[in-house]
Amino acid sequence: MVGLVCLPLCTACGLLVYAPLGPGYVAAGAAAGLYGGAIVGVLCAVLATSSFIITTSRVSMALVQAGLTSTLVGNAALVGHPALIVTTVTLCLLFAGIWQILFGIFGVASVIKFAPHPVLTGLLNGVGALTILSQVKPFFGGGDIMWPDHSAMLAFAVLLALFILNYPSIATRLRLPSFLRKIPGSLAGFLLGTVAYYIVTGLSPIDLGPTIGKLNIAFPPASPLLPLVSAGPDSRLVSVLPEIIIVSIVLAVISTVESLLAYRAAQNLDDVEIHPVRDLSAQGLSNCAAAMIGGVGGSAIPSALLIAYRLGGRTR
Repeated sequence: MVGLVCLPLCTACGLLVYAPLGPGYVAAGAAAGLYGGAIVGVLCAVLATSSFIITTSRVSMALVQAGLTSTLVGNAALVGHPALIVTTVTLCLLFAGIWQILFGIFGVASVIKFAPHPVLTGLLNGVGALTILSQVKPFFGGGDIMWPDHSAMLAFAVLLALFILNYPSIATRLRLPSFLRKIPGSLAGFLLGTVAYYIVTGLSPIDLGPTIGKLNIAFPPASPLLPLVSAGPDSRLVSVLPEIIIVSIVLAVISTVESLLAYRAAQNLDDVEIHPVRDLSAQGLSNCAAAMIGGVGGSAIPSALLIAYRLGGRTR
C-alpha cells in the first residue's frame, strides 16, 4: 500500500527534475523518479535502523535538482547536450549522498537540533512556495503540448486536485467501506484520475492531454555516470563543478533536515529508536546508489511513515 502511495510522488519528482530538458525527456524523467524512489526505499530499509520510517523521492529535493537542470540548460557550454546535463545532475546527487554520509559520521545531526523552530518552519514553507511557483506556468500552459494548455485539461486537473484534497470527506459522506476510507487521497486520485482519463478520451472527442508515454525501464538501468568512468572528466562538466558542489551541499542539508523531522514525527507516533549516524549514513548511501542508476534523490517522508504506522507497520 505504501509503495502504491509513493508511486505518483516518485513519478512527479522525476518529471520535475527533467522538465527543463523538454517534452522529449518526460518518459526518462518518470523512469528516473521510479528508479530513485525504489533504490532509496529499499536500501534505507535494509541499512537504517529497523522501523516503519519510509524513505522515498521528495519534492523539495526534486525542486533543487530541477533548478540545477534549468541553470545547466542555459549554460553556453552545455547547450545542445542534454545527455551531459543529465550526467551533471546525477553527479550532483552523488556528491550530495557523500556529504550526507559525512554529516552522519561527524554528528551534524546534533548540530541541526539546535536550529530555531522558525528557521525550520520557514524552510518547509519556502519549499511549499517553490513547489507552487514551479507549477504555475505549466498549469496555465507553458507552450509545450505536454502541459495543460487547453480548457478541458485545465478543468480536469482542477477537479482531480479538489478530489484529492477532499477525498476523506467524500469517502465518509458516501459511506464507503472502511478499507476504501483508509486509502490516501493521492493514491485514490491517481487511480480514479487514470480510469476517468481513459473513459473520457475513449468515449468522447474531449482532449485531456497526452500520456507520459512508454517508459524505457531496463534492469539493470544504464548509469549516466558511465561516460565519466570510461572517457574521463569532460572539460565542459569541469567548468560547472563549483555549481555542482554548492547545489550538492544544499541537497544534502535539505535531505538531512527533512529526514530528522521525519524521525521526530515517527518518535511522536511510537517509541522508535533512532541512531543518527547509522540512519543518515544510510540515507547518504541510498542517494549515492540512486545517482549510480540515474535516479532522483530522496529522504524520509512523514506522510508515508504515518500511513505505514496506521497499516500496522512497526519494523522494516
